[in-house]
Amino acid sequence: MENLIKIGVFAKLNKTSVQTLRYYESIGLLTPAYVDPETNYRYYNIMQSSMVDTIHFLKNFDFSLEDITRLLSNQDRPEILVQLVEEQKRQLIEEKEELEKKLQLIHSFQAANEIYHHHVNEEHFELIDFPTRYIFPFQVENNIYEMNEQEYEQSLRTFKQLVVEQNLPLSQFNRVGSLLERRNFEKNIVDSRQMFIFVDGPNTKLANVKKIMKGRYAILYCRSIEEEVVKMGQLNAELKNRGLRIAGDYLCEVIYELPQINQAYRNMFIRMQVPVY
Repeated sequence: MENLIKIGVFAKLNKTSVQTLRYYESIGLLTPAYVDPETNYRYYNIMQSSMVDTIHFLKNFDFSLEDITRLLSNQDRPEILVQLVEEQKRQLIEEKEELEKKLQLIHSFQAANEIYHHHVNEEHFELIDFPTRYIFPFQVENNIYEMNEQEYEQSLRTFKQLVVEQNLPLSQFNRVGSLLERRNFEKNIVDSRQMFIFVDGPNTKLANVKKIMKGRYAILYCRSIEEEVVKMGQLNAELKNRGLRIAGDYLCEVIYELPQINQAYRNMFIRMQVPVY
């Protein structure tokens, strides 16, 4: 019994609990130095504290107790430790990337929410400088602006299936937009057969990702596709009045959509935009 201390004292010295030490014993990770056969009291050697320190250290890597037991009971510990650490590093990097994507989504939503509340009751023209953007387009057979609500929704479902097949994040799908070719916009021909979602950067895995040029864009806002059709002519006329020239395709970007429960129609807020110089 010399140099042995009771389990409670050992637990206190090592900033752990008696229950934890008993569990370590049950899985063969850390067994007492001595168990009194009469009282069943457990005693530990103070030198076993190094094992507790090591367990606490390895738990910082989010290793499971099964992994720690495997590591500390194997003679090839250095090799196994390197392997486990590398696996944990890869997992943590993946989790970090996923968290960064979620944070980006939150920032994007907050920005869209701010734009919505700032412009929902305003209809003024403005100019905004955008960085280079990328879209994943989806071609449809019929003119989007001539579709009824059911046809539009069916096209969205088909597009959504493609997004899933291409392993793109569905989180972007509540902001589906449409593209109207420059020649059609200039002639006030409201005929668009291309939907899109924005994607993060040039995705090399997708051959048809399209680059949207950076630069100055003329902007109007509207609350529905029907209103958008009317305002397209207004936007075109405003460009001529201001002496601005069209530099590329027109984009309809749904920047905010928040339907209500039991509501069977879309509640969109659209940013109309066309590059100008």
